[in-house]
Amino acid sequence: MKIAIMSDSHDHWKNLAQAIDIANDRGCEYVLHAGDMIGPGSAKRLGTDFDGQVVYVFGNNDGDRARHVVTIQALDNVTLPAGDATRGIGSIWEGEIDGVRFFMSHYQRISELAAQSGDFDVSIYGHSHVYSEERIGDCVLLNPGAVSELNNEDSTFMIFDTESKTVEKIIL
Repeated sequence: MKIAIMSDSHDHWKNLAQAIDIANDRGCEYVLHAGDMIGPGSAKRLGTDFDGQVVYVFGNNDGDRARHVVTIQALDNVTLPAGDATRGIGSIWEGEIDGVRFFMSHYQRISELAAQSGDFDVSIYGHSHVYSEERIGDCVLLNPGAVSELNNEDSTFMIFDTESKTVEKIIL
């Protein structure tokens, strides 16, 4: 199964639309988005234009989170993780897709600690806008870079294949 991993789209709708088109064309069944969409319109665009399921966690630039929650609740294919007593709504996601155990947060240190725990096969973060792939023990720590065009970096995301456990970097 193929999973598109994105982060930091920052309401750059042209690049987000291109990333969604590529994910659909490549047969991705999920988009995991590690935060900083900015406005809820980006969540709506993902939910309506992407053919599969979307999991989203909040970053540090998501505007009015209450509007995000209302928008996401109206979309059948977008999930924002529920909060609990130790973490707020949408702050981290833990899940299993096609036998692969995932962790996702917007922040590198949190995702590094999850990778070090040994509880996950893949740990994802965003925030820095810098593409990164590294291995911590048996876990792959991934930063897909940024879908947006901030910081003069390439606009990037990645596609993870659950069968081969490989990552393909996509430059927009």
